[in-house]
Amino acid sequence: MNILEKATINIKDILITNYKIEKNNKVIIVYDEKSILSSILKEASKLALKELKNDYEEIEFFEEDSENIADLVFEKTKKEDIIILIQSTSFRVSKYRWRNELCFRGLKVVEFGHLHKVKEDEIMTFIKSLDCDFEHYVKITNKIIPLIEKSKKIKFISTDGSILKYEKEMDKCLENIGQLWNQTNWTTRFPIGEIISEAKDLSTLNGEMLIYGYPKTDGQITVFTQPFKCKIENGFVISHEGPKEFEEIIEMIKKENEENLVYVRELGLGLNRGIKRFDLISEPMAYERVEGLHFSLGMKHGMYQKKLWPKYGKNFYQRYHIDIFIDVKEIFIDGIKIFDAEKGYF
Repeated sequence: MNILEKATINIKDILITNYKIEKNNKVIIVYDEKSILSSILKEASKLALKELKNDYEEIEFFEEDSENIADLVFEKTKKEDIIILIQSTSFRVSKYRWRNELCFRGLKVVEFGHLHKVKEDEIMTFIKSLDCDFEHYVKITNKIIPLIEKSKKIKFISTDGSILKYEKEMDKCLENIGQLWNQTNWTTRFPIGEIISEAKDLSTLNGEMLIYGYPKTDGQITVFTQPFKCKIENGFVISHEGPKEFEEIIEMIKKENEENLVYVRELGLGLNRGIKRFDLISEPMAYERVEGLHFSLGMKHGMYQKKLWPKYGKNFYQRYHIDIFIDVKEIFIDGIKIFDAEKGYF
C-alpha cells in the first residue's frame, strides 16, 4: 500500500469515527501546497470524500486572503459541516482567530499543522500515526486515568536504570483521544493519542531521567540525540549532561523568573502506536503522541495555569512550554506496571 492509499484510508476513518460524518455534511478543504505532506493530505482528503460520497469544496489558502477565509467558509456551510485545515506552516491571522470562530459557529474542524517540519523520510510515520485507533485509546485511558488521579506514587525508570518519582497526589487528567463530542469545540489537531497531568504540588517530583529528544530554539524542530541524564529536585531541573544546544534551552527558560528556576510541569503519556520510540517525527506537536513519555519544561501551561498564581500572581510572565522526550523503560503507578518500552501499555 502506498502513502496516498494509506492516508486516504486514515482520513476516511477519522471522518467516520471522530467526526461522525453524515451524508448531508458538506466538507470544505482549506489547504496549501507548500510541502509534500500537505499535498498528500489534500489529495487523500478528496479521495476519502469521494468514497464517502460527500459534497466538498477546496479553498487554497493565501496569506493575503487570510481575513476573508472564515466568511467564505460560512457562506458555503451550515452547522455541523466539516472543515479540514491542512497547513504547511500556520495559518496566520491578523484580526481574529477564525479557526476558533469556525467551531463557535457549530462547524467541526479537522486540523493538520506545521507539516513543513515533517521530513520526507518521516512522512510514512506521520501517515501511520493517523491510524484510527479509537478503541485502544478508550481502553487505555479508562485504565490509566483513574490510576493517575488516585495515585500516591508514580515511578519512571529510564533505560539506564535512572529513577524519577512523583510521591504525592496528581492533578486531574486531560486526554486527547479523538472523543470530540465530549468537548466544547468539535476539533483537534492530528495525530492524536495522549494523556496529560501534573502534580498538584510541583515540588513532589524528584530523581533522574534520560532525555533523547527536545526542540531546537531555532525553528522548533525536534532534535534527537544520544540519551543524556537530567536531574530533578523538588520539581526543578538542577543539572544535566546534555549538549550545548540543550543548555541554551535551559538558560532561555531560566529567564522566565527572577529565581532562574526551570520548572518541570506537564506529565505527558503518549498513546499513539503508530509512533514508536525510534519512529521519529521532527514536528514536536506530532511527536508528543509517541508511545512513551514526555515532560514539559518552563512555567507555561494553559490547562493548569492557575497553579502558580499564588506565588507569582495572575499576570506573571509564563512564556515557555518546552517538551522533552524521555528514554523510558518502565512506568509504575502505585506499584502497578502500566508501561513497558517493548510491550507498550499494560
